[in-house]
Amino acid sequence: MNPEFVRNLILQCSKLRLVAAPLVLGMLFLIVSWGERLWQPGVFWIAQMLIWAIAILWGARLAADSVAEEMRERTWDQQRLSGLGPWQMTWGKILGATSYTWLVIGLCILALVVSQISFEQARAALTEPGAPSHLRMKTHLEKETFSAPIAALFLQPMMATFFLYATAFFAALLALVGQDRQRGLDVTLFQAVALLAFLMLYFLVFAGQSEDESPTSLVEWWVPLPNWLLLSLSFGSFALAALLGSYHQMRRAFAMSTNALPWIAFLIFAVLWMVGFSRENWDLLALLTLGAAAYAAVLLEPHRLGRYRRWLQAGTRAPLAALISAPAWIYAWVASAIIALLIVARGGLDVPDWADPVLDLDTSWAVIAAILFMLRDIGIAVWAGLRARDGRGLWAALLLLAILDFILPVLSGLAEWPYLFIPLNEISAGAALVQALIVWALNLLEAQRPISGPVSQPI
Repeated sequence: MNPEFVRNLILQCSKLRLVAAPLVLGMLFLIVSWGERLWQPGVFWIAQMLIWAIAILWGARLAADSVAEEMRERTWDQQRLSGLGPWQMTWGKILGATSYTWLVIGLCILALVVSQISFEQARAALTEPGAPSHLRMKTHLEKETFSAPIAALFLQPMMATFFLYATAFFAALLALVGQDRQRGLDVTLFQAVALLAFLMLYFLVFAGQSEDESPTSLVEWWVPLPNWLLLSLSFGSFALAALLGSYHQMRRAFAMSTNALPWIAFLIFAVLWMVGFSRENWDLLALLTLGAAAYAAVLLEPHRLGRYRRWLQAGTRAPLAALISAPAWIYAWVASAIIALLIVARGGLDVPDWADPVLDLDTSWAVIAAILFMLRDIGIAVWAGLRARDGRGLWAALLLLAILDFILPVLSGLAEWPYLFIPLNEISAGAALVQALIVWALNLLEAQRPISGPVSQPI
């Protein structure tokens, strides 16, 4: 068996913990249902709240901290020299470090299922012709509370938990591997990244469903699916992508050869998933998806001057190898630019009804301006990452982007010069081009400085 998984399992699942979990949860559910039947909503809702609280506040933090702790304790180098492969290290940490939370969540899911089965049995008995009318009414009012299929009660929380853990671990591994020191605040940041990704995926699915918000309502996707099933499949698919991404990053940490093909495959998958909600607006949805991926990649990926220099030098010797080993943000931005050109070629986007005629909106030029503003923002993030030390590049980039993308657009709009920072027309495209050229000129100047300090590992 995987030694890393066994080590984490021993650390997390002591005998006392194994006894305490069912005992404490059993007492809690007993108290909640005291004087009531098991199918009363108290047990159901408490179990649901416990699942999400444990997954978000506890399990996701443990997943991210499984790497951060090695860095804080300075045992990461020993881990890499332990003889374990990157795949063993990846799943051994994700599943081992969160093993106890899986046990607790499993017990809560069991309570959900038992509550659902008990309710269905009670409803069958209370809705018989001879049952008292007030009991039939009570059952009718509580119908929506327990309307989820049994499979949904099991599959959806399991896939969502797997997604949260894998995403937090991936974000931590992406940012932490190769850093000299870490702070506890970083783990909270990776936890927040996982929660943000969870909420985005959740609300994207629910935005495409019908007005009926029950778990069995259909969502118009590539094929109509119940929302619980689409959520489960989406969480599971993106969790698998995060797990494979973690394996890819672990290979880089082990100084093994890697390329960008997994990232390119993920971009294709994400675009196909998103376009399924509205095929007639495929180009806009693809542009938004690729743009979000570009921002996520440039903000989460470490930026090292040595790595950029090695990549540029490799481009002169082996162009094909350099083409599939570029920084991740390049692929997402280039794909975004291609989609933008396709939008321009077909005449731009439809002007929305709420657009103010005074703004002189030209959707073709607005799309070009948006791509150039994105290039400017990427340059800002790269510059902040190259200049910052001790992991502060992300915070510096976020601050600068907040100024450029939120504060300055508001101020320019108040000064009646919104074209300088908001993509509207050809003036905006020109302003975005000038700003992007200035930012990347600063990056070229930064690339000329000598590398100081210890040489980092080639990841």
